[in-house]
Amino acid sequence: MKIPVQLWLPLLNFDFLSGPSSRDLQRAQEKWKGEHRIWLLPEASADVRWACQIGPYSFHEMAVQSETFNVLSVIHVDGEGNCFPSAGEHLLESWGGRLPADLLTQWLNQKFLIMPGKKKIKISAPDVSGQKVKYKQRTVDLSPGPALPTSQLSDDGKFKMAWPDGESRLARSVNPEEEIKEYRGVPRWDTASESNFPLAVDAEGKHYFNVWLTGSSPFDKMFPSGLNLNAVHQHAAMKRAATKNDVASVERWVQKMTIEASTTLEASYLTPVFEAGGSEAALNIATNRINASFGSFKTWQDLVKHEDYRKVFLSPVKIRRCYGWLGYFWLELNHLLGKREATICELCGNVLFGKIGKRFCGQYENPDCFHSRRAADVSRHRRRWKKSADGLRGEK
Repeated sequence: MKIPVQLWLPLLNFDFLSGPSSRDLQRAQEKWKGEHRIWLLPEASADVRWACQIGPYSFHEMAVQSETFNVLSVIHVDGEGNCFPSAGEHLLESWGGRLPADLLTQWLNQKFLIMPGKKKIKISAPDVSGQKVKYKQRTVDLSPGPALPTSQLSDDGKFKMAWPDGESRLARSVNPEEEIKEYRGVPRWDTASESNFPLAVDAEGKHYFNVWLTGSSPFDKMFPSGLNLNAVHQHAAMKRAATKNDVASVERWVQKMTIEASTTLEASYLTPVFEAGGSEAALNIATNRINASFGSFKTWQDLVKHEDYRKVFLSPVKIRRCYGWLGYFWLELNHLLGKREATICELCGNVLFGKIGKRFCGQYENPDCFHSRRAADVSRHRRRWKKSADGLRGEK
């Protein structure tokens, strides 16, 4: 069983490694005391904490004064992939509170889609200015993001987007979002344009269409505000490291995108199992895996009422905190490369994890590729049979 992890998932695009977002992350981590949701509010004058009862759980939230607006959902995942909370902005209901075992493989083989960007979004956010916390509809202004240079425009309208470009003098990219802003200036919205499509303008006055990158299910749900250039950059780096079995590169990214942190035994083990399998499953974990001295209790209620419950299950334990889904994918890739090498499907180019010498996608890895190959095998077999049959008729 893998060690438990803790996912810090932002609602809006968030740069964990640099800029104002990374500073807000530090502020949130310093103030965090186990809350399930962290609101980053520039207008907050002090830290505010509140809670509400949802079913058998107390759901805790906090607001931290910040430079940028965002909200971080904190999700605890045990070693079997069970999640708490088991639902929310970033999790699919069809998962049933448990992360799919092949989520990393799906991510590595994801093809990104382009959709029109947005200048504003509306969200129900807390107002902490009064004595009581109230939720109000809030309009959040979004920045257009940097313009990715385009090149190689073909006759059929296809083009290639690439960074670094020939003018930047960079050997390779580390943080595309920040690098493009530094070399090409911080973009702004073109307020004079009457186009229905969102237009932005860079520091040189060049206009460009603003688009968001998104993925197919489940990644459109996991990344509610789309993917920025840094996410696409890390996706390419993961795929490259997986196919080359570059463990050293993966470990460097793990050090950037995850940290060792602590939480309680209750949060890291019991609540995810309770959410997935109910009180009987959680009691089994508590008695058989964690502390056998609690084995005399038959019900969950008896367990939580025990005088030693707080001392045992609210004690700190070490976990791995992942910065966004990207941090989780880097950690999963690091764990997987220690056991299996990745290969590339010879037909579609998908990344595969499996037995040594595997050449093609299986039925569940890429159904289209699998059925296409099976159809080709059948056609080839029929041609061989027909050729053999014709030969036999010729001999007669």
